[in-house]
Amino acid sequence: TGDGDGELDASWNSVQNVKSYTVEICEDPLTPTGWKAIKPAPNSKTTITGLTSGKKYWVRVAAVTAAGQGTFSDPATKYAP
Repeated sequence: TGDGDGELDASWNSVQNVKSYTVEICEDPLTPTGWKAIKPAPNSKTTITGLTSGKKYWVRVAAVTAAGQGTFSDPATKYAP
């Protein structure tokens, strides 16, 4: 969870030679068209703000390298505090 209400901290294993990470969030219920991109993350962690406290969210991430964007991770889920 994040430090404040409506915040989630997300972290993941780093990838070699990464330029950035694409982070997407989806409100529950999880749907293929519900994903929204948030700001790119320059390293292997980010704080997602502006969420509704008590609501369930899904987060996924993909590494971006010189070869392009990789596949997205399996989604993780958490309730925003």
